Amino acid sequence: GVIVDYGNAIEESNEENNVAWFPCYVNEIPKTTVFYEDFQTGEAGWVPVDVTAQNLYLEQITYNDGVTDRGVWWCGGDDPSWATPPGYGNNWDQRLTKSFLLPDTVPLTLSYTIQYDTEPDYDYVRVEISNDGGTNFTLIPTLPYDGSTGGAFVPFAHDISAYVGQIVHVRFRFTSDGGWSDEDGTWPSDGAFRLDDVQITGFPVDDFETGGDGWTATPAPPVGGEFRLEEDPVCSGGFPCDEYSNGDPATTCFGWVAYDPVTLEFPVTSTEDSLAGRTLRIAVESPVIDLPADATNIFLNFDVFTDLALADGIFYAYQIAAPADGQFQNTGWVTYGERGWRKFEAGISDMVPPGTTTMKVRLIGRDMAPLWGTSNGIREKTTTSPIFDNVAILVSGSSDPGLAGTYPRSCGATTDDLDGDGVLDIADACPGESAAFFDRDGDGCIDDVTSARHIEYWADVDLPLEYYIHEDGAPYITDGSDFDAIEAGFNTWTTIPGAEVTINYLGTINQPDAQALDMINTVTFSDPDFVFPDGVLAVGISTSFTYPDWSGDPIRPGQIKDCDMIFNPAEQFKTPTTGTGTDIESIACHEAGHMLGVSHSAVETSTMFYVLPPGTDAASLEVEDELMMLKSYPSAAVVAEMGRIRGTVTNGLTGDPVPGAIVFVVNSAD
Repeated sequence: GVIVDYGNAIEESNEENNVAWFPCYVNEIPKTTVFYEDFQTGEAGWVPVDVTAQNLYLEQITYNDGVTDRGVWWCGGDDPSWATPPGYGNNWDQRLTKSFLLPDTVPLTLSYTIQYDTEPDYDYVRVEISNDGGTNFTLIPTLPYDGSTGGAFVPFAHDISAYVGQIVHVRFRFTSDGGWSDEDGTWPSDGAFRLDDVQITGFPVDDFETGGDGWTATPAPPVGGEFRLEEDPVCSGGFPCDEYSNGDPATTCFGWVAYDPVTLEFPVTSTEDSLAGRTLRIAVESPVIDLPADATNIFLNFDVFTDLALADGIFYAYQIAAPADGQFQNTGWVTYGERGWRKFEAGISDMVPPGTTTMKVRLIGRDMAPLWGTSNGIREKTTTSPIFDNVAILVSGSSDPGLAGTYPRSCGATTDDLDGDGVLDIADACPGESAAFFDRDGDGCIDDVTSARHIEYWADVDLPLEYYIHEDGAPYITDGSDFDAIEAGFNTWTTIPGAEVTINYLGTINQPDAQALDMINTVTFSDPDFVFPDGVLAVGISTSFTYPDWSGDPIRPGQIKDCDMIFNPAEQFKTPTTGTGTDIESIACHEAGHMLGVSHSAVETSTMFYVLPPGTDAASLEVEDELMMLKSYPSAAVVAEMGRIRGTVTNGLTGDPVPGAIVFVVNSAD
């Protein structure tokens, strides 16, 4: 019943067909530290790298086009580590340039033939011209080329009479983004382009039959900026960096920074690179890190200072190479965050093949403003972040004893969360116990009167639960009663005296998809993606994390950040006024319980029993449902008066504890 992906636990409920998908939760995984570096004694083998740096992938070759051999310039490579070589790779910027003193006659034409095959809308062949010595280039055709010529050499000609009598640089340039190429196998090609028969009026044809004909091939230069290990880094925006040194100004701390030492600004993408869609990406790269071959789960942990507003377009990310001499893999995610130091932790097991014994890590700072539509240099504020420190690799499921001793973060102990409950030690009222899955108020202590049937929760600060209903509502119900029935199902949970459950209906939305992390709580009958097993009427899905997430605003284990209710569009539904099939309000009431973080009940009469009863019996709550809400979202008055039963259910034959036992309390009066 639980899908765990990057720590996001998604619970799905099954209805009507007498088969239950019982929730199976993954608690905080015991971890062993196998690598740790705080940089207090130096760089420790870590080095700055320009992630955009690349080899030269332009060469003059002889190519058979199916008719004859012809000399061409080829932009491509044949790296055996790529998924579909030969072809082109990710993040390329390859340039082929030649200068000309143009005659005083008009018209002047640049002509050439070219064969290209690139990912449409993302990877481009550009034909450019410069009249200022190659400092700034302008596109000659209105738009760059993308897509494919289907293997044919296509002739093109452009009027360049505007440059008559001038010294110009003509440049053929290819740029690719971070994915979908032969490197990862998602866009197989035979190279980005082949170029032939280039001619400017008054000059001979460059046919490349015996050489490069004076054209110069180069990869793009570095984008600028570099990480360095800095003593006592500067935190931007007046943030008190002495918090990084535990409030002791005498403490010397080291962190990896890339900000300009004079302006204190993180570097940004140049205008030329912005126009080409090439963005600044610089990193600090680890030495080879040894891994135990029997590790079943692997985690990357580091501290990062962020002052990264989304509108500014500057992010941090990471890459993994496993084994260490392999290709670095992107996660597909970039991260930003409000001002402050935070601990980042991510499961990276999917990036490390089983049995791998070596790896490398890159911690990346990236300017994506050009891709996000932010004008170059126009941002809400400048920033010194990201700043990286305290990197660790942890594993679970291994017999490796890990590193001996403890590893206090001598600089930035305020960013520690030693009990792993998602509350930093400096703010944790119960630092000796993990409050994971039972901490709605975020104080680091296990909430009173919690129960094992409720280990997902909406935090106090995230209530009321707010939701939308897709504007189409239920199929075949046109009188609006479907919307009323859904709202009534939700509101049933707000009527329990002493339970502080608040829910707000925000109206309709035109998005039919229920998405796990869009932070929009949606009710829909029109989701095109969810696959329903036979007989399942609806699912109530809540998204939470099984371990702390520090990549943005901190998220505690069990804290629900998104929930959705999806009705099966193949089923029939009804309301008291119209329709046929199953009662919408009953289904909505049950699934709203899941969206509040509640699992199924073992009591047959309860609304949260895993089989939907007939009629409208599930549209109201029973005592079991009410008690569960009182234990999950109690008011202070309820906590003060509530009694409790404690104990262990054991096997009568062996004396062993019975996991998952259900304990019933019977009212003796009736």
